[in-house]
Amino acid sequence: MILYYQTHSPFARKTLVFAHEVGIAGRLEVIHHETSPTLRNARVYAENPLGKVPVLLRPDATPIFDSDVICAYLDTLHDGRKLLPQDGEGRWQALRLQSVAQGLAQTGIALRWELVLLPTDIGRRSRRATTGSKAPSTMRCCLTSVT
Repeated sequence: MILYYQTHSPFARKTLVFAHEVGIAGRLEVIHHETSPTLRNARVYAENPLGKVPVLLRPDATPIFDSDVICAYLDTLHDGRKLLPQDGEGRWQALRLQSVAQGLAQTGIALRWELVLLPTDIGRRSRRATTGSKAPSTMRCCLTSVT
C-alpha cells in the first residue's frame, strides 16, 4: 500500500502513527506530496477529489482518504488489539476522543493559515482583529503564542 503523506499535516501524521501503533507501518510505502490551499497537487487530486493528504492507495481497490477512514481501515489489517473498538461504550469513547483531536488539528491549521501563512496585509489585519480587546482572553492567549 502507498500512503500519500505530508510532514506538516497533522492528519497524515496521525495516520502514520496509527500504522506504527498497530504494527503495520512496514507494509506502507510513504510518499511525500506537498499540498496546500494555494498549491494544487495534480497527483493527489487524481486520487482524492478534495486534493488533501493523507491518501491510502490500496492494491486492486479504490483509494481511501480522510485520516479517520484510513485509520479505521488500517485497524482491520492486523490481529492485535483494535485501537477503534467495534462496539460497546469503548467504541463511542474512542470516536469521541478522535473527534476532539480532529477538531483541534483543524483549528490549529486554520490559525496557522490565518496568522502566519496568509499574505502579509491580510494576516496583519487578522492579527489585529483577533488579538484586540474584543477577542476573549483565552483566545488572545492562544493567538499570541501561535505568532
